[in-house]
Amino acid sequence: MFGKFDSDIIYEYTTCVSFFLDDLGSTEELLYDEINMIISLDVTAQDDVAFIHFLNLKRDTEERYGERTMPIRNNMDMTEQDYTEFLSTYGFFLSDFKKWLNNDYLAWGLRFPYNPEEFYTTLNFKE
Repeated sequence: MFGKFDSDIIYEYTTCVSFFLDDLGSTEELLYDEINMIISLDVTAQDDVAFIHFLNLKRDTEERYGERTMPIRNNMDMTEQDYTEFLSTYGFFLSDFKKWLNNDYLAWGLRFPYNPEEFYTTLNFKE
């Protein structure tokens, strides 16, 4: 969605997470899950540099998805309590990741992949 709910862009997607046993090239899958996500961000661009600021980066817990109590594939005998703890820890990671993106990675903007000196691009979202 563009220009809705006090943000420039709202993006919903699914994160696929797999963990494998790292033992001499083993390909044994320990866990696989699909986590519904939602991002909202503000974007501006000036002189071919995009300035992106993440407002939200979190799990999408809308009722339409339902709340699973176990991962899709669980070959490590994870309990429901373990899975709840995994999702909680993942939420803390997302919070720290958002801070890192805003404060370190995106702080000075991202240059557009083209650079025609005759044209400078500016991007604005209108209500």
